[in-house]
Amino acid sequence: MIAGLLALPVAVLADGHGFDPDEPPPEGKGSVYGTVTARPHKDYVKKAKELGSKEDYDDNDPYAGSADGKVVYNDTMVNYDFADVYAILLNPAAKPGKVHEVEAEGDEDQKPRALAVAFGDIIRIKNATSKPLTYFLADINGDSIQEIPLLPPGGSADMTVELVGDLELTTDEDDSLITAVLSREGLQSQRVRSGSTYAFPNMNPGEYDLLFWFWRLGILKRKVTVEAGEHTDVDGVLSVDTVVR
Repeated sequence: MIAGLLALPVAVLADGHGFDPDEPPPEGKGSVYGTVTARPHKDYVKKAKELGSKEDYDDNDPYAGSADGKVVYNDTMVNYDFADVYAILLNPAAKPGKVHEVEAEGDEDQKPRALAVAFGDIIRIKNATSKPLTYFLADINGDSIQEIPLLPPGGSADMTVELVGDLELTTDEDDSLITAVLSREGLQSQRVRSGSTYAFPNMNPGEYDLLFWFWRLGILKRKVTVEAGEHTDVDGVLSVDTVVR
């Protein structure tokens, strides 16, 4: 699909520049853009609505409701309207080396909860807890692992990503400090709020793999063909019933 859909707003990219699908791409270039949305499983929504009118609710109930019929989100739930979702383009011409920051902010709190990184990118880790931590990056489907030296409280260190796959960044001392990491060669990513616009502008013509990812829902894969002089519109919706069939 080509540009001209006025419903999509101008996207603000990670470098601060805007993307307007009504503006033609540079000569010889094309782009991929669209909206990416995370939403709960339809059965989850059904149950939440059924219980949403309870006058009294239990804070520990993952489907807790309120008297006004709204769902009350607690620590065990995800408010999908505010979830950050990744749109990812796999581009062999992309250069690695982007820096991604991870911080253990409290003794059981690490942010961000998810990262999409390229092989060769750098994860900059800061230990803002009260205890020394030994960080490692591990392949959840294999035995490959990377470690960095012990980080004292207040310390920081850089880890160059040498693994490709579905990974976890955590510590020997506290496995509640964890970040889901998706790593691929040539990965370019846009991290946006669910329902917002992503864009990969100024691309060389050709066929690419496009991924939509939310760490609690999985990956949705698409093939996309970039054509010179055109904006290609590809939307993605992530939920259990679209990712897992």
